[in-house]
Amino acid sequence: MLLALLLAVQLQQPHFRNTFATAAESTIDTISAVNLSASAADYDAAMKSAQTARENLKQMATEPGETDVVSAVNALYFAVSACHIQAVDNTDTTACRGTMTRARNRAMEVLGKHKVNGGWVDGPPV
Repeated sequence: MLLALLLAVQLQQPHFRNTFATAAESTIDTISAVNLSASAADYDAAMKSAQTARENLKQMATEPGETDVVSAVNALYFAVSACHIQAVDNTDTTACRGTMTRARNRAMEVLGKHKVNGGWVDGPPV
């Protein structure tokens, strides 16, 4: 019974083209790595890299479900941007960091992957 349940869950996982999935993983990692407390120059460079990755991912989205991944990645990007504004103003970032974590988890969920020990793994976290 447990095996049947696991197989059913696996069958429900989205399957994206490898190039798109890899680009999405890289984009999520790039956005997640932005240092909110970095100097303006370092933050701007990191966000420019994140923006380029995000735009490239958007251009790649041609298959069903891929636009959902792009939307989830966009939410993560904007959460990072909003949290940086709070960090610069020396406002408590606890709540916005939680929003960033939820946005990151949602992007991974829509992609149908999660991370274990820094590496990407198919399926939801167990």
